[in-house]
Amino acid sequence: MLSILRNESHNNKILTLLDTYEKKIYKISNSNKGKKLILNHLLGKKWYLKILNLQNNTELNSYKKYLFYSEDIIDGRIINYNNSIIKNLKYIYLAIDHYLKVWPKKKIVPRHGDLTLDNIIFKKNKITFIDWENFNLSGSKYGFDIAYLVVSSLILPNIGKIPDKKEFLAANELMNYLLLNGLSEEIFLNPIKFFLNYYKSINISNKKITVFLIEKNKIDFYEKNILFIN
Repeated sequence: MLSILRNESHNNKILTLLDTYEKKIYKISNSNKGKKLILNHLLGKKWYLKILNLQNNTELNSYKKYLFYSEDIIDGRIINYNNSIIKNLKYIYLAIDHYLKVWPKKKIVPRHGDLTLDNIIFKKNKITFIDWENFNLSGSKYGFDIAYLVVSSLILPNIGKIPDKKEFLAANELMNYLLLNGLSEEIFLNPIKFFLNYYKSINISNKKITVFLIEKNKIDFYEKNILFIN
C-alpha cells in the first residue's frame, strides 16, 4: 500500500511516499530545490553507510523533469521529540554514543546538519541516523550534530513556553558529557548563538532549524540556563 508520508515538509519541495508492501520509501521532486536536497541526502547517506561499512540500498532515477529515489524502510521506531528532554534522556545518550563511536575523531568532521530525534531510528540499542538533506561533507566542529541534538531536544517540546529548571539541568548534564568527549568550548559556551550564526552564514533560516524557533529576547536566557549559571 502506497501512502503519503510527507508532502513538501518545511517547504523542501519533496514528496515522500511510504510503500508498506514493498517496504520502501520514495522521495520525488521536480523543483531545483527538491532535487538538490535529494542529491544531498544521497551524498550524506552514502558517507554514513561507508563509515558503518554497510551496503547502500538506495536507487536514483529520473523521468522528464522529475528526480526520484527509493530506499528500504529501516526497522525500528522514532521517538517523539515533543516529549520532555528528561523523558527522552536515555535515547539522546544512545544517539550521542553512536556518534562518538562512528564519527571520525577530527577537529572538523562532516555534519548531518539537522540531527533531531525525528531523524533517528531506534531498535533496542541499534541507532540509525536518517534524512541527510542538510548534509555537509566539508563539515563543522566535532560534536556539532550531537550538540544540536541536545539543544533541539530542549527547544522542541517547549515551543511557546520556557523549559523548567529540571529540563535545563538535563541539557546541562548532556552538554557537559559532550565537552568531556571532545565538543569544542566554542559550541559548549554559546550553543544557541553558535548554531544561529552558523546557519545564517550558510543561508539556512527556516522553521526546520530549531534554534530559529527561540524568540530573540529569550536567547541569552537559554544560553545562561543551559550552562546552569545562577
